Amino acid sequence: MPTLTNKQIFDEARKYLLSFFGVSEKILDEQLTFPKNNSPKSKNDLFKKMIDHAKNRQGMPNAIGDTSILAPYLDNFDADSVVKKYVSWENLFDTIQEKCNPPGRMEKNNPHNYWVIFCKSILSVAKFVSRFNTIENFQSYVNQFITDVPDTRLALPLILKEEIFGYKFALACDFVKENISPLFVKPDIHIKAIFIGIGLSEKKRFRFPNFSRCCSIL
Repeated sequence: MPTLTNKQIFDEARKYLLSFFGVSEKILDEQLTFPKNNSPKSKNDLFKKMIDHAKNRQGMPNAIGDTSILAPYLDNFDADSVVKKYVSWENLFDTIQEKCNPPGRMEKNNPHNYWVIFCKSILSVAKFVSRFNTIENFQSYVNQFITDVPDTRLALPLILKEEIFGYKFALACDFVKENISPLFVKPDIHIKAIFIGIGLSEKKRFRFPNFSRCCSIL
């Protein structure tokens, strides 16, 4: 594997992407611009964004549908209230099953059922968000991870992975990338394809490079 500086990796990746038909400098620049409007404006907004992200996997979006319909049962996405209201995920599951008509099948005794997984995610998100008195408290908390030290940045998605049920590492990175700071990258198949395309990794035996270094590239 060649030894490249972070700047060289960035430049090579950009050159590689520009080699595809329809990809322009403008498109790449737009993708590299952090969507500031995505930053949560309140604790309720943070709660909803986090549970919306929890369903961002495989076929869950189709099974769960629009989470806005859950507002009446999540007290308009009030994390503090949800923690007090539902003793367990089963209580939340029963409420949704009784009062809603979700698009996906609800099988309470099936641990792989998307609604079982999602209800567990909702409660774990509620417990996490309720730790913060205000959205400003949350922002102060995450800001301590937004540094020039890649290993420190890496800690934030790792914490979310442990705190939120259903948040795998890549999903946690994606949430932070889209809602917290542009200094993160999601280690998904697209990033892997870029690294293979620029010759930084082999296709047959792909091993993702040190992820803390990958974060420092951006």
